[in-house]
Amino acid sequence: MVNNRRRERCLGKHVKKIMFQHLPDEEQLYDAMRGLYKCNCTNIETIRFIRCATANQDVFIPLLRQLATRVTRIELLRHRTNVPFLHLLNACPSLTHFSFQAATDSYNSHGVYDKEPKLHERISLRDQFPNIVYLRLNSIMDERRRVEPILMWCPNLRIFIGAEYGAHAGAAYLGIGINPVYVRLDKLLSWCPKIAHIQTTSAFGYFSTTIQHRISDSAYPIGKNDMTDGDHCLRQLATSSNYGLDKITRLLKANQQTLEYVSLENHGESFNWSPTLRSISLIHVHTLAFYDLKFDTASLIILLNNCPVVATLVIRDTRLIFDHHSFGLFGPMNYLRTLEMTTLLVFSLTVFLL
Repeated sequence: MVNNRRRERCLGKHVKKIMFQHLPDEEQLYDAMRGLYKCNCTNIETIRFIRCATANQDVFIPLLRQLATRVTRIELLRHRTNVPFLHLLNACPSLTHFSFQAATDSYNSHGVYDKEPKLHERISLRDQFPNIVYLRLNSIMDERRRVEPILMWCPNLRIFIGAEYGAHAGAAYLGIGINPVYVRLDKLLSWCPKIAHIQTTSAFGYFSTTIQHRISDSAYPIGKNDMTDGDHCLRQLATSSNYGLDKITRLLKANQQTLEYVSLENHGESFNWSPTLRSISLIHVHTLAFYDLKFDTASLIILLNNCPVVATLVIRDTRLIFDHHSFGLFGPMNYLRTLEMTTLLVFSLTVFLL
């Protein structure tokens, strides 16, 4: 009797946030979810699953549907099994923020998550997911098969964070062969015309620490004045050479009047980024980060002269083609507060031309 009274005081419609942590026995998780529903916890707004497993999706999704009628945020962190993303989003009609991070060791048991888990329940995708504004899917998967079918149903998405470098590095460490297939940026922009932040394959984490923490805890990614209808207004871009230098250049040019954060990195290709740097004018950018790129000093100086409000400049692991004549073109950087230049491989322009 005492336990029942205590449970009634602790659980009920007043409960807004729930966290399930380290429940590898999924039956324990399902029992806990059933218990919450029996205690009338039907006004929950945030649910976090940390180090949990949900292999029996035919049980998990219906239970989630019962609890999640008003849930706006769901996080599955270091999750130990694959998840049917479309079924989950369909089960949570009020959802605005969804994060999924796979546990690296789960790939040993399940392999790369290239396919949606099969459920007996069928869903109709005639309806979109208009409330989704934040989507983070940090797992190794065929993004065109798993992620693009979500993106095409999220017309109001503002933030997309794809698989980070750490996920791929973890799988490589475990000896799992992967051939990543990434979301097509042109398709992403057409499906999600209000997108403001794109982050994919970030190797060094600088972008994450300066931006992701700021936006993930906010109701909206940017200020109220920016939450207007109409054409997309891309403000934050972190991407890599996997998407192709030409496509990235076009994207930078198309959004050079609105971009505020730009992080570019090279993944093995030997692209010369000098023509790209020369061709863009990022008048509102205050954070620039370059990782493992190749460009000449003249192109960098031209870019910086066309970025008048840069406050943070990060250049790491970069092959720099040095031309001492170009430094006469260097203009003042009145707003610069943080400068990081590490592991630069410098070539003389004369030697490079030879």
